[in-house]
Amino acid sequence: MFVFKLIYRLKLYYLLVLSIFISYVSSCGPAVHNEVAERARVWFDALSADTDSADNILFSGIINENLSPLQTGVLFPDWGYGCLNSDNEAEVAHWTPFLETAITLFNTKYKKPYDEDAKIIISFIYGIAAHQVADESWHSIHMPDGFMNMIGKVEFNNTGDYHNILDIGGDFFMKTINNLDYIKVSLSL
Repeated sequence: MFVFKLIYRLKLYYLLVLSIFISYVSSCGPAVHNEVAERARVWFDALSADTDSADNILFSGIINENLSPLQTGVLFPDWGYGCLNSDNEAEVAHWTPFLETAITLFNTKYKKPYDEDAKIIISFIYGIAAHQVADESWHSIHMPDGFMNMIGKVEFNNTGDYHNILDIGGDFFMKTINNLDYIKVSLSL
């Protein structure tokens, strides 16, 4: 029985290691996306402190109190790339019509004062919006002079697969310049 348990644990260990490796290969850029979200959160908090807008103060407070749903929302649009044959659905989650629909559904279901479920959803939706901003600026979407296009031109002479290199490298760079301690990781189920 001991040998069986040992083999079972080793298989789980190797499966865990393999799944971590595969997730890094197939999904890149979470640190960059989280950095954009964190900077937007801090900026929105500072802006809200300098305004008389009750809504800005309310939403800033909700987001600051719900960082885990914020960070989950930041990663959400990439959920289906390369798995479950859901690339198209994941792509839809990236863009304004999806975000507008989410906000419309939210406003249909929830009214002020917001309960805890509503606050979680608000923070999650803010994370999705931050993901869109990160993708647009990082990936140079509709921006010929955006970050990735410029690096591709200057450093790669528009040759090679600089997209993957920059996505992966961006995360390592973020860890180098910032300890990323604002990212909250919970492994509890």
